[in-house]
Amino acid sequence: MTAGSSAHETSTDPAIELVRGGAAAMVVAAHALPAFGGGASFGYTGVDLFFVLSGFVFAPYLYGKALQAPAFFVRRGFRLYPLYLVALMGYVALHRVHGQPADHLWQHLLLLHTWQDAVIGAHYNPAFWSLPPEIEFYLLLPLLARLPGTDRKVLALMLAALLLRLGIVAGKVLLPAQAGLWLVLSAHVPSVMVEFLFGALAWRAVQGGGGSAGRRVLLSVAGLALLAGAAGLFQLSQRPAAASGVPQALALAMGCTDLLAAAAYALILAGAIGLLRGLALRLGTMAFVAGNLSFGVYLVHNGVIMVLQGQRATHSLAWLLAVCVGACLVLAAGLHWAVEAPMRRWGRRLASGLERRHRQGVPAAGPHAAVG
Repeated sequence: MTAGSSAHETSTDPAIELVRGGAAAMVVAAHALPAFGGGASFGYTGVDLFFVLSGFVFAPYLYGKALQAPAFFVRRGFRLYPLYLVALMGYVALHRVHGQPADHLWQHLLLLHTWQDAVIGAHYNPAFWSLPPEIEFYLLLPLLARLPGTDRKVLALMLAALLLRLGIVAGKVLLPAQAGLWLVLSAHVPSVMVEFLFGALAWRAVQGGGGSAGRRVLLSVAGLALLAGAAGLFQLSQRPAAASGVPQALALAMGCTDLLAAAAYALILAGAIGLLRGLALRLGTMAFVAGNLSFGVYLVHNGVIMVLQGQRATHSLAWLLAVCVGACLVLAAGLHWAVEAPMRRWGRRLASGLERRHRQGVPAAGPHAAVG
């Protein structure tokens, strides 16, 4: 959710920042609409879009760019954990105000909250589930970057990850007695890795210029068609008949909804990145504001929804959504200024020091020198 592509893992691509803000808005809609009396929203796949974006912006390391692991981990840690910790403490306080127990705190502090069951994972904030697989991807990235090869390596990794993901989906449908196992696997990198790799392949396509205009249009149209299909499967899953049982083949297809959405987002990125950059440039600094606030919005929005749910009987859906969005933006902006931005700067300084010491002790050239 919070990745970047420069030497300091900070995205300088306005299109990526704009899309990141859009992904956060999708997740807010997915949680706010049902909570305030609206219908279920396909916007929950905004999380999958975040994973695709992370794969997109970290793809250079998979394709040969040098990666100094200690500095990388420092930057990533300071990028994610301080704001997460502040948000977690906010949810603990909110639970106490509502008379709810502050249980399972140590699991959340150590980001182990999704390793046991869904109740613990969602105890404070259901959106917290996506942080462990993101961090697991970061931990694996230096190892994956050191594997020999580039295009063939990434394609082989994607094929293996895709087969693993499909195996998990099949396990959910065919072996429901092991529901706990499939739930844990679904919330971690065995299930999500393929979505990061979709993003990496999209980056590779963009680096190649995206091909001809016709090819870019074809990729975009294919992505939109696939997204429409995924949305159709989602709507089908919301019908009452889906709760009482569907044919196994259809259940398997519905279990792949978010996977199909992730593939669709990657195709759209690969095909329409030029259009997205043009839109982002016209928006100017607003595109970067959307990206900068996206993580904060993602973390706090469920807390805002909890507070506003008590107003559901006396206010319209439109009013509740407007207040929710406004409150999320204000809170995210304050947290970005007070916590997120200074912690990121501190992490960059520490990481730069590690990189300087590494350069002084290790020859600059080597098998993992940065690609052009």
